[in-house]
Amino acid sequence: MKSILFVNPEDEYVEHKGDRLPLGLALLDAYCKRLGHNSKLIDLNHYSAEYLMDELKKGYGYVCFSVSTPNYLQCINLSKRIKSIYHNIKLIAGGNHITDVPNEKSSLETYDYLVVGDGEEAIKKILEDNTTQIIISKPIEDLDNLPFPDYEKLGMEKYTMTLNGKKAVVMVTSRGCVFSCVYCGSAKIKKWRARSPEDVVKEMKLLYDRFDIKGFYFGDDIFTFNFDRIFKLCNLISENFPKKDITWRCTTRANLLTQELCYSMRNAGCDIISLGLESGNNEVLKKMEKFMTTDIQKKGVEMCHKAGIKVKGFFIIGLPGETWETAIDTIEFARSLNLEYADAYILTPFPATPLWENPEKYGIQIIKPEGSDWSKYYQVGKGGEYFVNIKHNNLNEEQLRALIKKFRDEVKVGGLTYK
Repeated sequence: MKSILFVNPEDEYVEHKGDRLPLGLALLDAYCKRLGHNSKLIDLNHYSAEYLMDELKKGYGYVCFSVSTPNYLQCINLSKRIKSIYHNIKLIAGGNHITDVPNEKSSLETYDYLVVGDGEEAIKKILEDNTTQIIISKPIEDLDNLPFPDYEKLGMEKYTMTLNGKKAVVMVTSRGCVFSCVYCGSAKIKKWRARSPEDVVKEMKLLYDRFDIKGFYFGDDIFTFNFDRIFKLCNLISENFPKKDITWRCTTRANLLTQELCYSMRNAGCDIISLGLESGNNEVLKKMEKFMTTDIQKKGVEMCHKAGIKVKGFFIIGLPGETWETAIDTIEFARSLNLEYADAYILTPFPATPLWENPEKYGIQIIKPEGSDWSKYYQVGKGGEYFVNIKHNNLNEEQLRALIKKFRDEVKVGGLTYK
């Protein structure tokens, strides 16, 4: 039996930090326990680094960090501190940033193991001492075979996320995305895999019965990709929970909706759908390879509204081919949709996306970080602070910021997905 400590870094740059359970690490923690190992998760949004250092005195053999792009330097510095005191501990890093940039110099120098892709099988190999420094994992096919998070041991009282005033959690019912938007890292894992509706409802029932959780945010990239699955899920939710007792929300694309599906989702408790609309100009949508039109997006919003579902629309200013005029098209389009909630961000190119790999093709230059400090690679920080990480062929930084301000002034902006 091995001992492993999973560490969720502090979300230094966002509002409402620590209100959500770090789901990815919670799943790995449960997976290791199923394998018979001693495992624990510490969320640094709720505990100090000093608490972590004291916990390590218990003799863990492995420490695993979930690394996002903006918290990369925080993870590197804390990992070096751990290694300077506990020389024999093996350090592991996974998460989006490591999957995107596994060969970064600081990572190779700091971590004993770097996990690219799904973490479960990689962690198993590491704990069996049967792998190399960089582990490239194949996508897990049978998601129903994975354990639920060990909610009893995770201190659920710390997590204060609510939906419509109801205690809530984030759940993921599928992994992967079949689409290839040039700005999005999800396109790296093309293979889409999903949990069965029965498995999803089983976890929902556990949370409802044991922790009085009545709000669920399904954090899938394309929740409604398989219509039959969602129809069945909606039927099972309606059969297993009192009517109007639970609230749930999801994210999807406008072309992955039908009117019948929207009615079914609303009847099962869905009150808000988040749609990545991105632009109100068809030429810009074409250049970002979203395979979408404004007519399809408008129809998707209308179907939601007809079913009684509110819509939160997300938009991006500064996309490939963007001009002042196309950005104004986006603002006017957003206003015309009568969205209940909306927000816009300045384009941020993340590593390993087509935008990052070939910026010249898309009419931008990337302002890359200095050394290991990726902290400005946030779409928006505390207090609505926007970071500009590009030089756009058609728009300077002042214009990008002015367009974001104009969007926020003229479109109904705000409304947390979790609230």
